[in-house]
Amino acid sequence: MASPGVSIPDEMIEDVDEIAYERSEPGNSVSRSEIIREAIEEYLERQDRRSGQANDDSVDGAQATN
Repeated sequence: MASPGVSIPDEMIEDVDEIAYERSEPGNSVSRSEIIREAIEEYLERQDRRSGQANDDSVDGAQATN
């Protein structure tokens, strides 16, 4: 697994830390990395859905003009 170095504003890190703390349980802590990885996965899934919708729309539009 890659470990890219990224700069994140302090305010965002504080929010990430708060989410990690809230999701942690005794003996099972959730890390910043897990929260950030999950956020990136969700973002990429949304982008894939949007791309699929855009492709569907263009296909539908092409069919409607034929």
